[in-house]
Amino acid sequence: MAHGAEVELQGRPLPRIRTSLAYTYTSTQILNQPFAFDPLLMKGQPLLRRPKHSATALINYLGRRWGADLNGSFVGRRADSDFLGFGITHAPGYVLVNAGVQYVLPAAAVAASPRPASDAIALVLGGLGASVVSAGMALSMLVTLNGTTMSGARVPFAAARDGYFFPSVARVHPRFLTPSTAILLQLGLAVTLLLVGQNFRQLFTLAIFAEWLFYMITASTVFVFRKREPNTVRPYRVWGYPVVPALFVLAAAVLLYNIFIQSLHKGGSESSGILAGMPLVILAGVPVFYHFRRQRLV
Repeated sequence: MAHGAEVELQGRPLPRIRTSLAYTYTSTQILNQPFAFDPLLMKGQPLLRRPKHSATALINYLGRRWGADLNGSFVGRRADSDFLGFGITHAPGYVLVNAGVQYVLPAAAVAASPRPASDAIALVLGGLGASVVSAGMALSMLVTLNGTTMSGARVPFAAARDGYFFPSVARVHPRFLTPSTAILLQLGLAVTLLLVGQNFRQLFTLAIFAEWLFYMITASTVFVFRKREPNTVRPYRVWGYPVVPALFVLAAAVLLYNIFIQSLHKGGSESSGILAGMPLVILAGVPVFYHFRRQRLV
């Protein structure tokens, strides 16, 4: 369980100077840990490596052709363990300070470049350096895709396991113990989107739209469960309910509306035809859900 508060102040004392100060307080507690083998993991102890106090400070200057920034972060003392019995119980707090000056590409060149990071490295280190950076970015994307693939496939897997989707999608591979059918289904949908999509911007916009749509839906379930199960024991209650979740749902709805409207207004290769058809795809899933729901209740 965790609860806390965060305060952030941002300012622009001059047109090209931006400042930011942030402070976070977090209080954590382990509620249940039946297999704890370390005293620090027992019920009632704070979560490991979660500092109570942390803060950041930033001052940034952005000129027409060069920029500079100075930022620092503070992480307070926190409970920790080596899990090997050497007696480590806490990690000390620390302060990290970074300073940097950049003068590679002007703002107009960054905005016009499809690969500003590679272009900047190419100016400094040449083509070989740009290739190394591009390879690193590709490796990072591959690692992210691996995690997304393994986690995303479990959504249709869980729906099928609960009886709300085709039963075959709930199949678990006998050797690797992975939702193999759900992964293949996800692969088919991904290939279809790649073939139908016109450019990377379309697919990126579609991914952001879908993620924030489910963020909004997830946050809205707080109201549903509070009304449906008012007497359920809740170890953690949403701070500021109902204002905080309502503001989040409202902000997410505004973001989704702006993304959808902008995608309709853009023309040519920048259009997001896939996103324009997203409401139809979502609505098509409603009768499918109720079909499996009726079968489940029979």
